[in-house]
Amino acid sequence: MVSRGETCITEPQPGSAGETFAYPVSKARLNVSNETWERVTDEVIWELRAPDSTVISSGRFAVDTAPFSTQWFEELDFSEYDPRCVHLTYHMDSACGGSVLFVPPKYHRFKDPALEVRFDTEKGKITITSAAYARYVEVYSEDGYIRTDDNFFDMEAGTRTIKLLEGSARNLKARSVYDIR
Repeated sequence: MVSRGETCITEPQPGSAGETFAYPVSKARLNVSNETWERVTDEVIWELRAPDSTVISSGRFAVDTAPFSTQWFEELDFSEYDPRCVHLTYHMDSACGGSVLFVPPKYHRFKDPALEVRFDTEKGKITITSAAYARYVEVYSEDGYIRTDDNFFDMEAGTRTIKLLEGSARNLKARSVYDIR
């Protein structure tokens, strides 16, 4: 198994008071952490996206990481874009990926993802549909407790399927950071 290191965003610089940090951040630096006994040869794919999930810019880094080591990649500079209106996604074929904002979520200009939930009773799977980028999606039941194989995740416009492990699938709902007001 390969675990990827969290996306490293350049730290915000101190503001004029010297004690507070000034946002926004406009640069990112990705890394891969290989925590296995095997060399990892793969590719990191990154995409800068708009709130509606449209790809604005993209690129790839070749991965060749020795066992129990970390490989850092060149810094990405997105200073030409409004950091409140973009997010960065990244993934590898052999490991999961993720997304990151350049500003705290309260400043990001999310679009309404209009989350919809469907349950397949035969397969025990929940399909979530999103119209735009959704941060920290949670699927829950208004009837009480449920347990899924992925309880919080980010998703782009499209669909994602998770498995229901325990609980009632009646009255399933989904919410994300967009719904926090």
